[in-house]
Amino acid sequence: MNIEKLKEMVEKDTKLDDLMLDKEALRIPALHGKYLSIFLDEKLIYKKLEKEYQELLKFKWEYYTGKTDSATLAKMNIDPFPLKILKNDLDLYINSDTQLSEAKLKTDIQRYKLEYLEGVIKELNNRQWIIRAIIDWRKFTNGVN
Repeated sequence: MNIEKLKEMVEKDTKLDDLMLDKEALRIPALHGKYLSIFLDEKLIYKKLEKEYQELLKFKWEYYTGKTDSATLAKMNIDPFPLKILKNDLDLYINSDTQLSEAKLKTDIQRYKLEYLEGVIKELNNRQWIIRAIIDWRKFTNGVN
């Protein structure tokens, strides 16, 4: 799910109608379930992206260190890396690799999405207390104990 679409959906779902607090309280479990389900789906995507990144990182490490076998290189239609890299310089090549950078970016974006969803779920967990505080404040301002 696109992060912008997710933000729009959260904004729409979490608007609090302070005139219908009873209905808002009843919506909490459904909203919590909805976003927990989305969180689970996004977590599975994150785990898949993380695994793909780790596999690509291993391949690139083997490629840059000259340890990739010729059959694998031929199958992937890739020439052997022409340079002999010092161990100290390996990070420079790994960190500047375009494929790895793109895979890392996808993984990071997915992780940020999960962090956002965790915040939404926490806010939904606290929603009952917010509704209670609004009700208590209205009672107080109206002189009701």
